[in-house]
Amino acid sequence: MKEKLPWIIVLVMVVICGYLYFRKPVIPSINLSIYKHQIDSLQYNIDSLKKCNDSIYTDILELNAEREYYNDQIINLQKQLKNEKKKTQSLVDAVDTWSDNDVQWFFANRYKGFINDSTTNTNSKTSNKGSN
Repeated sequence: MKEKLPWIIVLVMVVICGYLYFRKPVIPSINLSIYKHQIDSLQYNIDSLKKCNDSIYTDILELNAEREYYNDQIINLQKQLKNEKKKTQSLVDAVDTWSDNDVQWFFANRYKGFINDSTTNTNSKTSNKGSN
């Protein structure tokens, strides 16, 4: 019996290895419809988010274009303001060189028609004309 024992062990091992090698693997039964529904739901959410992202990206492009337009407007206005400041400063510098007589003549001629004496043309009943 001792002589047959190693052969019996080898034979049992061969049978076990043959059984493991040739047997059909058992695939557990899984309900895949649940997962397919979840996958479809996730895909719908992904598509919705892509659409939102595209809309946001378009809005960003439009806002960037509008920002560039306003930046150009600001730069143009700053240039105009700088030019006006230069013109004003040159006029202020020119006035500094005028004499007192020139300044008086300028303001007298400039506002000649705008000055009215408030006591000469009153239309009120309580004017100072002829009252004693």
